[in-house]
Amino acid sequence: TENSGANYELPAALYPCLHSSLITGSESADNIKIGDDVEAMVKASLRFTPAQKIAYIGHLDTSLWNKDTLTVILKHNPSLLAEVGHKDFIDNLDMVLNIVGEAPVGDFEMLVE
Repeated sequence: TENSGANYELPAALYPCLHSSLITGSESADNIKIGDDVEAMVKASLRFTPAQKIAYIGHLDTSLWNKDTLTVILKHNPSLLAEVGHKDFIDNLDMVLNIVGEAPVGDFEMLVE
């Protein structure tokens, strides 16, 4: 195309179509830019394959246990936490319980389901 230098931000709804290496950022997709909106990615992760979920959790790495990131995961796709190692989850269980305990009623309907 004529705009070969232009970046195109991929809509979050198309993230499930991406290869795991693109989700982690270990490979680039030419002119396609993947946004850094955690909430959009977590919502899109509802349709991720197991490999994509593992890649995304690995990509979050240090920010996974950040209160804001964890709150978004607990609200929109708590099943992502199934990809976390048992020791890592147990080490951070207090944070999970605190977030759920401090939340307004109805904030974590997804957990109830």
